[in-house]
Amino acid sequence: MRVALITPEYPGCGLSFGVGSYVQRLAQELARAGHGVCVVVVAQDGCWLGHSDHVHRVNALRIPGVLRAWWTRRWLLQTLDDLAPDVVEIPNWGGLGAFVPRHWPLVVRLSTSIDHQRSRDRLRRHLHPFHLRFERATVRRAHVLIANSQAIAAISAPLYGRMADRIIPHAFPSPASCGRPSGQDVLFVGRLEHRKGIDVLLRAWPAIHRCFPGSTLHLVGDDHHRLATRLPVLAGIRFHGMLTDAELAGLRPRCAVQVVPSRFESFGLTVVEAFAAGQAVVAGACAGLSETIGPAGLTHAVEVPAALAAAVIRLLGDADLRSELCALGALRLRERFSLAAWRAATMEAYDVARVRARGPIPR
Repeated sequence: MRVALITPEYPGCGLSFGVGSYVQRLAQELARAGHGVCVVVVAQDGCWLGHSDHVHRVNALRIPGVLRAWWTRRWLLQTLDDLAPDVVEIPNWGGLGAFVPRHWPLVVRLSTSIDHQRSRDRLRRHLHPFHLRFERATVRRAHVLIANSQAIAAISAPLYGRMADRIIPHAFPSPASCGRPSGQDVLFVGRLEHRKGIDVLLRAWPAIHRCFPGSTLHLVGDDHHRLATRLPVLAGIRFHGMLTDAELAGLRPRCAVQVVPSRFESFGLTVVEAFAAGQAVVAGACAGLSETIGPAGLTHAVEVPAALAAAVIRLLGDADLRSELCALGALRLRERFSLAAWRAATMEAYDVARVRARGPIPR
């Protein structure tokens, strides 16, 4: 089967986070199974085209904003005509599916909507209704709509006026053996945005550091250096900014606990990555995070720094509990988030989309 994966972000094409990671992993898994895969990246600062492990820039979007949507639509149409895929997959995020012609079998995979991402940027707030309109058009056009958790399916239904057809959790490679971090540090990985709850973590950190003065909080993600310039001096915090996969893997053994204090997540890919690294997890009790973590970690009330601090302090002070949760995380990774099951369920969804493309789009 020939598959075109259209995405607004991808590793190596500017800033890339959860959406880019799962698209890359999906491309690699489909390619290993013998399917033809082409990755089409339409990002803020340019366009890329290529295969699972190598995409190359084909154009830069040096075009005024009012003309960018028209240019993007034209470029996508021409690219799909050239590729002639059997099925097209695209995330709802970015609203790129609004430009995809209805005659292509279209699969849309739900991730966090723009409606759940509060921005302090005035221009982004002004453009919010238009962005949401493109998202809704993307979902309406889908022949098959996939949600990565029951939570995001339930939350998205009233927003888009349509229920998801399939629930397919994201997957992550399960290591042959999970290591055990030797350090006592704490790790946060994520974007610098309100939804990720980094402000809650920073309010909780002084209480944690008083109990464990030798522990360091490592902040990894975009623009954290800018955050450092705006904060009062807090002891025991190190700002890393963006790290490569290899650099992050080298940091993880120093961190006994990974914290995911998000206010909202559709799934919780960082939780699954922590399971694979053998780290104990503390996460916000919200939407897809609670569903992803299950009994394999501790959750805290969102917006309550004291609850977050108490959970982290408990884990840092109890090695037996950390070992128990790490074992449960490794088991949950193998049983619920396997690559083979993810690939098989995705191929079934593609087959359904190809059948439905011959008839009316389901409502």
